[in-house]
Amino acid sequence: MPQRLRIFISSPGDVPDERLRADLVIDKLAQDYSRFFTIDGYRWEHEPMLASGHFQDAVEPPSKFDIVVMILWSRLGTPLPDHTGTRDYRGIDGRAPVTGTEWEYEEALQAARSHGAPDILAFRNVSPAPIDPRDVEARARSIAQLDALDAFWKRHFADRGIFLAAYDEYRTLEEFARRLEESLRKLIERRIAGESGLSGSAIWSVAPFRGLATYEFEHAAIFFGRDGAVAKAAEQLATQARAGSAFLLVSGPSGSGKSSLVKAALVPRLMKPQRITGAAFLRRAVFRPSEGGGDVIAGLADALTRGAGTDGVGLPELLGPGQNPPQLATYLRAAVGEPSFVLAAALGRLTQAGRAEGRLLAYEEAKLILVIDQLEELFTIPGIGAEDRQLFIKLLGGLARSGAVWVIATIRSDFWHRAAEIPELVALAQGFGRLDIAAPSPAELAEMIRKPAQLAGLSFEISDKTGLGLDAVLAEHAATAPGALPLLSFTLDELYRRDVLARQGKVLTYATYEGLGQLEGAIATRADEVVGALPVPAQKALPRVLRMLAAVTTGAQQVAVARSAGVESFTPGSDARALVDALTAARLLVASTDGGEPTVRLAHEALISRWTRARDQLISDRRDLETRELVERQQRRWQETKGRAQRQLLLRDPDLANAVDLTRRWGDELDADTRRFIQASARRARLRQQLTAAAALVFAALAVGAIYAQQQATVQRNRAEAATDQAKAERDRAEAATVQAKAERDRAEAATVQAQAERDRAEAATVQAQTERDRAEAATVQAQTERDRATSEEQRATEARDRAVATQSRLLAERASRLTQQGDTLSAILLSLRHFEIPMTVRPIATRLPRSEALPTRCTIIRCSTSSGMRGNHTFKQLTHTITRVW
Repeated sequence: MPQRLRIFISSPGDVPDERLRADLVIDKLAQDYSRFFTIDGYRWEHEPMLASGHFQDAVEPPSKFDIVVMILWSRLGTPLPDHTGTRDYRGIDGRAPVTGTEWEYEEALQAARSHGAPDILAFRNVSPAPIDPRDVEARARSIAQLDALDAFWKRHFADRGIFLAAYDEYRTLEEFARRLEESLRKLIERRIAGESGLSGSAIWSVAPFRGLATYEFEHAAIFFGRDGAVAKAAEQLATQARAGSAFLLVSGPSGSGKSSLVKAALVPRLMKPQRITGAAFLRRAVFRPSEGGGDVIAGLADALTRGAGTDGVGLPELLGPGQNPPQLATYLRAAVGEPSFVLAAALGRLTQAGRAEGRLLAYEEAKLILVIDQLEELFTIPGIGAEDRQLFIKLLGGLARSGAVWVIATIRSDFWHRAAEIPELVALAQGFGRLDIAAPSPAELAEMIRKPAQLAGLSFEISDKTGLGLDAVLAEHAATAPGALPLLSFTLDELYRRDVLARQGKVLTYATYEGLGQLEGAIATRADEVVGALPVPAQKALPRVLRMLAAVTTGAQQVAVARSAGVESFTPGSDARALVDALTAARLLVASTDGGEPTVRLAHEALISRWTRARDQLISDRRDLETRELVERQQRRWQETKGRAQRQLLLRDPDLANAVDLTRRWGDELDADTRRFIQASARRARLRQQLTAAAALVFAALAVGAIYAQQQATVQRNRAEAATDQAKAERDRAEAATVQAKAERDRAEAATVQAQAERDRAEAATVQAQTERDRAEAATVQAQTERDRATSEEQRATEARDRAVATQSRLLAERASRLTQQGDTLSAILLSLRHFEIPMTVRPIATRLPRSEALPTRCTIIRCSTSSGMRGNHTFKQLTHTITRVW
């Protein structure tokens, strides 16, 4: 029998994400080592807060546990009193006060030093701590907490570069989870190796694989390999809830295992006690849109109230005495935006009962987890219209925002583009509201294959040639095949059924694997075996059964999808019913009850894509499936419409012709309502044809009389037209004369205007010419005045110059006379010439003339050049006379 292993988580309140991730890591280890240990995680939040004592008194001492994990970041916690009625709270060195975290760690440390147990793991987040820059008091408290944390850390782990004890530092949540899992796994493996009494006995006594069926809540123990995605989903959903909208959409391709991940991993882990602080998930409900029979609100109301609630399924407390699910559906339909009233009341009663029974702590509130599986059925079920889709998603949004319900939905990623049709769904999935599931890694595939087999005490054959186990080969083949999870699960289940159940063995063998056609051929092999074992008439019913259980989506891609069909569609004792029963017994089909009506559907859509016979049949029937989809969609609109407008929604050609042909070939394969709709459309079409024929006869009789009346009318019309033409001609001539007269008048007016313009220009020119004459006369007068003034000025200047010349001549003569008297005749002559400013040339011969010789009036001794520069009327003769006198 597995032993119990208890793990104590010690931390202040600033690491809620780490506490959640630590719980998820412990869940994974508990599942991995369930053959050896029953592993439990424990936190101080697990104990009730008693008003009669200190909360720390209710916490079990860490020394009583096998492993203690301490997680620190920016706080050390709140100081404890030195003493309570239960115990003393002092440090290992006797100091006081100490915080709860200090006491828990040092109490465990003292026990470990004394007895060698418990094992202690310490983790510290070294990313920057949050400090409020605006609140002075809050900032001071934060710094005080950091100082206290640093002092504690130096005391026990690292002081001035000296390492005192082992610890781990981390910066991200993923890094913390990885190191915590590695450390805990080493401690557990060491315990297994050190205790000979531990044995890994089988603890799962039935089939550990699900084939094509989905893993449900009760299969959590055998669902492996998706721990990373589960942890991320839980954290995103918790983040969404803290933001006020507890909604998560898990998206992935067909065959990615999203439904199993949610129902067998995420929901069971969230429903563990104290998993989310303040929330106690006491109830769960699962709903598929196809279960509502076309009315998704009524289907959801039925799913919410289904079950007794004792096993955690459903919330029947929603219904009071005398109430039923249809009444609840009416309420939900009227309050899609705010549906919390009735839910809060029911969950409030659960909360009170849980606290009274001691199952809930005082700060915990009962909540519901609602799973909407295969949300893409909103778009593939013919009975669900656009208005119902909008209403349903709005209701989910109201539930997610109510604070009472956490909503998790799954959808095939190839249908995500249809979300654009519902803006509310796009808004809900924003941010952390959507998680895309990727294909599993090779390591995850190995866990999915080996660990469920280990729980059941099974092993895999090892090849003599390659030395590889069959589990390794399966993992390799699955890693290379897209959407391989359904194939892998089905193959493993077939190996179990043939090697274990049929042969009573404990080893899954290569021979069986090869006989199945390996991974790709396993589904087809099994399906062909089941169908081939039936009588020929039942085998021939396969096309009918496939058409009933599959549909083709609208749009360009035209994807084949599974759909449910009522069991009564296959008449008991018929060949089709025999085939359905055989496929159901082989778990290739799944029987269920949707809204009280027994239904059957494909176990997985992989049966369509991987079974060649089914795939080819649906390809050949694609046009007929499209016609059926169109007819069913139009039939739904017809049923929802009342009054005269209903007749407008009946089928018309060419759709009616296709539908009638389909009815002829398929017969009762179409349900009775669809056939009645086609018949009503055909009757309406025939009535239209009869009315059209009758109308044609009436119109023919009327046409004869109409022809004669038309001929008479034509004669009268021709006469009237002739008179009209004549009157029109007269009117045209009158109008032409009027136009001509108007043109003449316009020309005359234009000539008058032009003549007036010419007169105006002539007058302007005359005025301008007169102005020019006046200006010229004024200029002439001014010029004459200026000439007179200049003449007068010239005369005065001449007189002044003559007076100056006379004065200067007199002075010059006097000076020349003095020079002559002094015997310097030449200087006297030159002085006279300079006075008159006459250019001259003196030749040397002048010095050879005798001073006593008479000087003629004109002599050649001095050559004088006269020019216009000589002043006044002084002629050369005057000059000669002056010179003579001087001489």
